Amino acid sequence: MRPSTFYVLPSTSPGIYIHVPFCLSKCAYCDFASYPLGRMPEGVSIERYVNALIAEIKLRGESAGTMQAETVYIGGGTPSLLKPEDIARITAALRKALGLGELREFTLEANPDTLGRELLRGYKELGITRLSIGIQSLHDEALKQLGRTYCSGGALTALYELSDELAAFDL
Repeated sequence: MRPSTFYVLPSTSPGIYIHVPFCLSKCAYCDFASYPLGRMPEGVSIERYVNALIAEIKLRGESAGTMQAETVYIGGGTPSLLKPEDIARITAALRKALGLGELREFTLEANPDTLGRELLRGYKELGITRLSIGIQSLHDEALKQLGRTYCSGGALTALYELSDELAAFDL
C-alpha cells in the first residue's frame, strides 16, 4: 500500500466568524448581506441585531458546549460602526456560552472613516488584537466607482492621525 501524499489534519482549534450587516453605504462590488445605515428596512437596527446575535450565541452554546476557539473574526458590513459596548456584550456572551479561553487573535474589520481614538481605545480594552482596515484602493476614481465612503487622502490622514493608537494592533 502506497502512503498518501494528501493529508487532512484535524482542526485543533475552530475559529468563530460573526457577520455585522451594517455599513455607511452599500459598495458596488458587495454581495454580502448588509444594510446602509440610512436605508435600513423597518424594524432593523444595530441594537436589535446585537440582541438577536447574543440570543443566537446563547442557543449555540447550549448545543455546542465548551469550544476552545483560538480566533474570533468580526467582519461585515462595517463592524466598526458598533460601539465598544456592543462588542463587549457580544464578547461576554461568547465567553459565557462557549467557555472561550484566551484568544490567540481577535480581529475586527473597520473602515478608515469610522475610526477614532476613543473607539480604538475601547476596542483595545476589549482584547481586540488585530484590525482589518478596509482600504481597497488609494486611487480616488477607483474608490468612487467602488462606492467607498472615503477618499485616499482621508484614509491616509486617518492612518497618520491615529498611528499611535493603531500601533497597539496587528494590521
